[in-house]
Amino acid sequence: MLRCQLKSLAIFLVLFAFICRQQIVQAAPGCDGDCLEDKLDEILSKLKTLNGKVESLAAHPEIEPPAACTHHPHAHRKQHVTESHEDVESHHQRRHHARNFHSRLATSSLDSSSNHKCAERLAQICNNVGVSEIQLDDDKVSPFKVLCGAERWIVVLQRLDGSVAFHNRTWDAYKQGFGSVGEKTEIFLGLQHLHELTYSGFFEVRIDLEDFQGVQKLAHYSDFSVFNEHADYKMGILGVYHGTAGDSFMYHEGQQFSAIDRDNDAKAQGSCSEEYNSAGWFKNCMEANLFGKYLNGETDKFKEGMYWETFHGPEYSLKTVKMSVRAKC
Repeated sequence: MLRCQLKSLAIFLVLFAFICRQQIVQAAPGCDGDCLEDKLDEILSKLKTLNGKVESLAAHPEIEPPAACTHHPHAHRKQHVTESHEDVESHHQRRHHARNFHSRLATSSLDSSSNHKCAERLAQICNNVGVSEIQLDDDKVSPFKVLCGAERWIVVLQRLDGSVAFHNRTWDAYKQGFGSVGEKTEIFLGLQHLHELTYSGFFEVRIDLEDFQGVQKLAHYSDFSVFNEHADYKMGILGVYHGTAGDSFMYHEGQQFSAIDRDNDAKAQGSCSEEYNSAGWFKNCMEANLFGKYLNGETDKFKEGMYWETFHGPEYSLKTVKMSVRAKC
């Protein structure tokens, strides 16, 4: 019964989006292509968020949201950094072109057993575990190597032993990436490749954490994307959280990336990157520091280590962190 209701809700959302599109066109006859594209993208973004929640509820029908969930600290979060017209325009030039709107709606999930339909090349990425060179459907993007995990997960950040410094690097270093691709090596794929990858389709993200006692935790988010450099590699919506690590990443949703030489955080005075000698999608400032120093467990360096707020807190630097993305197809 619940699955039928959820399927009906998803179908309603698709029909609602089409109706909204017609209303936009009729209500704004003088609106040019870019204007319509902006409005359509706003509808699609909301539809993706609602669709992710439908999929989550369908996958976990036994879970009922608590009555107090409306008081979640992130429930009424506001974005502190506003997009300039140029940022919005650059974003729309890629993934959410108006001409792709109908096809993307047609391939949205309508129940828990169906997924988004990926483009041909994207659907073939990471079918085997290990290092692989991938080619996205956008021929303007050169092939690049990635580490493929089980179940088609693509490792975009891997920290194992502190052999590679992830903190205190320049903007260009985070843009290009660093480390080496391998199952037992430390690597950051780079913001540019992360943008190209997540804008080639619909993606989800998981973050695997381990402490020095061997305890392992997982944080999974139903949606993930990174905007282009014109938008300072801003993080898109994260959708729905599931996992055992606790939700310490939602705080960073919608934030632009910051480094020691590029301050994009929402901190009124000073710089998060300079204060904590790190980089990331900072707000004011962080609840997770994936690019923090490798400090071997308990530390007196508040928030400077590789930490996760809801797993040991800001005075504990984790042993390993692995961030992976996967196309939802």
